[in-house]
Amino acid sequence: VPEINAPVYAPGNAQVSLMGEKYAGRICQPLTLSGKYFAWTGREYLFAPFGLFLLDLAQLENEPSPIFIPENDWEIVSSVSLSRDFLVYSYRGAVSNIAPFPFPIKIRNLATQEESRLGIDAHTLLASEKYLALLDSSEYDAWWGKLYLYNFETGELRQITSEPVSLWGLNDQYLLYETRTDSQPYWLYKISTAQVQNLPLQDKDNRLILAPRKNQIVYYDYDFAGKSGMVIYEIDQQESQLLLENSYPIAFWRDNWIIYHTTSTSLIHKIFLYNLEEGETYTLYETDGRKDSGIRTVATAEDKILIKEDNFCSYLLLDFEPPLPASDLLVSELEGEPKLKLEWIPSPSSDVKGYNIYLGSSPGEIDYSTPYAVVEHPEHSYITPELEPGRYCFGLRTFDYLGQEAVSYTHLTLPTN
Repeated sequence: VPEINAPVYAPGNAQVSLMGEKYAGRICQPLTLSGKYFAWTGREYLFAPFGLFLLDLAQLENEPSPIFIPENDWEIVSSVSLSRDFLVYSYRGAVSNIAPFPFPIKIRNLATQEESRLGIDAHTLLASEKYLALLDSSEYDAWWGKLYLYNFETGELRQITSEPVSLWGLNDQYLLYETRTDSQPYWLYKISTAQVQNLPLQDKDNRLILAPRKNQIVYYDYDFAGKSGMVIYEIDQQESQLLLENSYPIAFWRDNWIIYHTTSTSLIHKIFLYNLEEGETYTLYETDGRKDSGIRTVATAEDKILIKEDNFCSYLLLDFEPPLPASDLLVSELEGEPKLKLEWIPSPSSDVKGYNIYLGSSPGEIDYSTPYAVVEHPEHSYITPELEPGRYCFGLRTFDYLGQEAVSYTHLTLPTN
């Protein structure tokens, strides 16, 4: 595979937290990430049963001790998933006194830290903001089972399938699962209407990934019109498109980014960010190149990316922040022309892509939903087209390569003849 010499997406204002020294010895699989918390299964001490660790990311600078769940030694945590407001995990008893099944489920409210028991057993769990998908595997092997959907808000538990399936993805609109018998084994269940759609996809070498919010699925196809690579499927249009050859998707991030790699082996040394709107690729992270060092897991949340390297140690959390604003916006009239010139001091952030200019008649009436003009960095001036006499107020916001705008902004009002 040819080397991709993509520009490095320097996180810039991203807060990089190397948590390996304090927590890495406890990290096992699986791990999950939300906007507020990081959870993983592991041992509290050598030879202890597998429990569940919950870490408040807002307190990370203070090096907090993670909460260990559960407190009972006989509860061995087997699966865990996080939504924005809930932590869900399944567990089993110690091997000495209970069979591998069942796997009871507990739901913890992250605001109150109160737990409740869900009236069903399951091994595989997957949470979105509103829903929890789970597989009842009591009659089958661990990765197959009857599919259920639980509503966090209403408490409704809905059975989706009576035959064993494998769970691939969940968002607040769709469930994505695989059957054992169909020639086209992948199915989408639309939650609002309970309609089922068979996807025109054959069995794939790599997993299918459902976008968190958009109606898209990305996957690796070894034979897409004679080419192999990363393919995106648009659910509404029922159309597929090859994005990048010789590339393997890892995860969606936000609405317009895909994290992927180009390694055909299990040892991954370099991962990339692909922008769906611009079609541009950036290098996200690279290991030190040791033969036994590789990226094992990548987890994503709204503004965070967690990268776990090696089996036990060395992982980091990228907490992306918007860029710093520009400053000292000046507006002047061009002599002899009905135009205005805007000038400003550029943002000091290292990941600035450009500046959005917004227009209104007063600071309280600026429409920040649609830019009046866009200026690429490092340019720091703009001349308007011809204007009618009146009162104009300009707002200026810096944005980065992720599309994040500066939280604060600069505005200036100018009456003109």
